[in-house]
Parts: sequence; structure tokens; C-alpha cells
Amino acid sequence: MDATSREKEVQHKREIITSVDSPFYRVMEKLSEYGLPRKPNESFVLWVARVQQQHHVDITALTQMFHLHQRLRFDPEGLKSDEQQQLLQLTDQWLVAQGSIQPTGTSSADVNGHSTL
Repeated sequence: MDATSREKEVQHKREIITSVDSPFYRVMEKLSEYGLPRKPNESFVLWVARVQQQHHVDITALTQMFHLHQRLRFDPEGLKSDEQQQLLQLTDQWLVAQGSIQPTGTSSADVNGHSTL
């Protein structure tokens, strides 16, 4: 593949990617419903710290989703189809698991029935 063809392919991928809404926005919406929207100019790290102070959430998955989300939005190469599928699956799993987010300090059970305290 010559440079011109490669450039056209990358441009085409950018057009597809920019027209796609990231599944991570659903996570952000869910957290906003619980009174934890990401503030304007608030870094991801500060936002997650604030979320963690107030609620029991899976920060590892949240971070993993965020990194894929950022690549989807800003990486000129975007995400491969398996990575897009991974982001979608992580998002769906996280939303199901966090269906009823409990404030920190309250008793709740995780998906295995174990106390999260």
C-alpha cells in the first residue's frame, strides 16, 4: 500500500470514529445520575478520586474503559474492532454491576454476594 492509499484509509477511519459515540459516555451519564458528573476541566484522576470517596465503584474497570475511550476519541488510528468490542463489553458489565451504586460506608453486596465494606 502506498502512502496516499494509507493516508486515505486513515482519514476514512477517522471519519468513522468521529461519528461513533463512545460507550463510555453511558458510564459518565450513570455517574451524573448519582450526583457525580465530571466537572469542566476536571482531570480524570481527580474525578475518579472524588467518585471513589463517595461510592463503591470498580475503579480498575473505569480506568480501563477511560483509556479505551480516549484512544477512540483522539488516536488517529482509533481502536481495532476487538478493542471497540472490549470497550462495549466493559461498559455493559460495569453498568450492570453498578446498577445501584451505594454510597461509601453503607453495606451492600457485590455480584458474588460478598459485602463491599
